Amino acid sequence: MSTDAERQEYIDGFAERIKDNPPTDRAVRIHKLLAKYDLGVEKANSELNRQIVAGGPLDDKTKELLFVLGYTVRGFDQQHIAWHTRAALRAGASPEEILQALELSILMSGVVPFMKGVEAWADATGAEGIEPTVPAIAMNNDGLPKDGPAPT
Repeated sequence: MSTDAERQEYIDGFAERIKDNPPTDRAVRIHKLLAKYDLGVEKANSELNRQIVAGGPLDDKTKELLFVLGYTVRGFDQQHIAWHTRAALRAGASPEEILQALELSILMSGVVPFMKGVEAWADATGAEGIEPTVPAIAMNNDGLPKDGPAPT
């Protein structure tokens, strides 16, 4: 059984390790909950993740591209996909390489997960689309025609 001081020391160390690249709010919440209610499982889970991701023949860039692809195919939330997109950028992947990894998801799981992945990619990279110059098809960010009637 861990003490309050041990739990606090662990979560403070966790916060220090992630401060430059904080995970999603959901992931942080899970770490906080496990640190408080089952520190042993939290430590084991963190160590398992570290062992799987650390070292090996794949470089960090490739691993992060695989995370982006896998999380997109599995339908993870955009925040989680965007987190790994930023990690891929830091590991040296270009926005175009990440987009190509996302495009592979179409073959594995269809266009809907791909669209979620592209939204996460745009959020993480700051990518913006090309605005049409034809007023009749100019769209708002929500995909609805600008100044047009609402769909029925």
